[in-house]
Amino acid sequence: MDIVTSYLIEVTKLPQSTVIFLYTLPILATLIGISRYIIGLRTFNLYPHLILTYIFFQLSFTNTNTYNVVGALKYGIFIVLFTLIAIILIKSATNRINMHFIPKKAITIIFICVFLLISLVLAGALYKTAFVNIDSIVLLLVVIIAEEFLSIYTKKGIETLLRVTFGTLTISILMFLLISWPEFQTFILSNSWVLVVVLVINYIVGKYMGLRITEYFRFKSLLSDDQLENGSTKPE
Repeated sequence: MDIVTSYLIEVTKLPQSTVIFLYTLPILATLIGISRYIIGLRTFNLYPHLILTYIFFQLSFTNTNTYNVVGALKYGIFIVLFTLIAIILIKSATNRINMHFIPKKAITIIFICVFLLISLVLAGALYKTAFVNIDSIVLLLVVIIAEEFLSIYTKKGIETLLRVTFGTLTISILMFLLISWPEFQTFILSNSWVLVVVLVINYIVGKYMGLRITEYFRFKSLLSDDQLENGSTKPE
């Protein structure tokens, strides 16, 4: 650990997991920005990625202070996909209800909680694992994610919901694998200056005005035609 990290953990007595969380959060936010504005992936906005990533991260904790990556992915993906199905059913059931916004949202949350309870029972039965020790914060995060699913479904439809969810889930899983990697944790705890580099990278990404990488493939034929046209107008 470097001087800053040693002070935070040994002097101020902050838990190492808290320091890792505060170190990795800006890094993950930067990776999401790169995936959106440099690579050009179509996914949810910033917070759903972070929420999903830390849902997996919280589910990976064991009683021995180690990480069960496989178990977290297994349970996390099951709960998220089950919640996605629940949202589609809930939207169909409440679509025609005309009432005030907050009560309607409360009814939606009731249905989400019921389906979440069912998903936990099914997950416990399928994987022979009890969820009695699951953190309530994780459940709250799942409810928040369900609200994001519902918002996209309402505005864009099921096709967009499925496409965006798949992209967001994929990126979140990759980020979870990164922050749960012991070598990566050791690196950031020993190099807190990385946060300064992350700040610079965000500034560069924020000023980027060029084509995304995916757009080069999407508009490949147009770019080729433009290059040919410009080439043909050059004097020999």
